[in-house]
Amino acid sequence: FFHISKNREKSKFTMESTSTSNPPLSSGLSTGGLTTFLASQISSESSLYPYLNRLTPKTNNIAAALVTILYVKIVMEVGMLIRIKFDLPEISRKFIHICACSYVVFWPLFDVDHWGWRLNATVPVVMSFRLLYKGAILKDPEDQDVRSMSRSSSPYELLYGPL
Repeated sequence: FFHISKNREKSKFTMESTSTSNPPLSSGLSTGGLTTFLASQISSESSLYPYLNRLTPKTNNIAAALVTILYVKIVMEVGMLIRIKFDLPEISRKFIHICACSYVVFWPLFDVDHWGWRLNATVPVVMSFRLLYKGAILKDPEDQDVRSMSRSSSPYELLYGPL
């Protein structure tokens, strides 16, 4: 917890730490993000608990990025399942657009104490390259991604997303 106080003489805000329970940043251990979330969900008697306290910020951020990518991959597969099994292309497209864009709920899992928090940009970068590849280079109207993410099964529609 932090206490914010205002110095009336200089009209300047300062932030002072009021808790010493977290290890200092120089200890090399993760103090936020996925580590904090999982530690709050797992009891201290669990066999996994000691391993959570040993995660470095780099490992924490890589794990958070993998969880985010796994989420988007599952959304894409469910969208294709809706398209193929139930033959509902409009619902499939809307499901993918709403759920895949909600990956931002995973951003708090990243630990900002390490440069690896920038891995949260992995999902939009990879998806932009994927849409560019499928729409501009591959140009296959029968591709599953083209069929599930475009209205008219036209690969050129995919280019509107990243542009």
